[in-house]
Amino acid sequence: MTTHIFDLGLGGYIYMLITQGVYALAIGASAFLMITILEAGILRLIRWGDIWQSLRDSLLINFGTTVLGFALAIGVFGFYDAFFETGYYIEDILPAYLFLWVLTILIEGLLLGFMRQHSAKKTWIAAILVNTCSYIMLAAISFGVMYVITFVAFFHH
Repeated sequence: MTTHIFDLGLGGYIYMLITQGVYALAIGASAFLMITILEAGILRLIRWGDIWQSLRDSLLINFGTTVLGFALAIGVFGFYDAFFETGYYIEDILPAYLFLWVLTILIEGLLLGFMRQHSAKKTWIAAILVNTCSYIMLAAISFGVMYVITFVAFFHH
């Protein structure tokens, strides 16, 4: 099992956990909350809006990408499984993460553009910044969990 708790991939992650375990809602909700708070903080730092506007916009864009990720996971577009059934190694899953990162930036950039009256430059900088930071944070958590599980499994045999 690979761990992939990323914006667009979050819907797929929730779907995977629903089919494999009972803690899916708590794990998915925690990941969603972490992403939303981090991205709202970044939006606020770049003066996107006040804290409540930034939180609302972060919540809306992340809800949109999570729903789309869930749709991808259940096969609406038919290519989600091809990304995450490749293996456990970074070199196997890195292209999928990079693809989802770029796609998430595009989707959230468009959503942010519809919600606020900022310049296109500020909108795309915001989309790139929030998603780069959230992907880095969640990649560290995801791969850290994966390596801890591998380490524990190795020494239990």
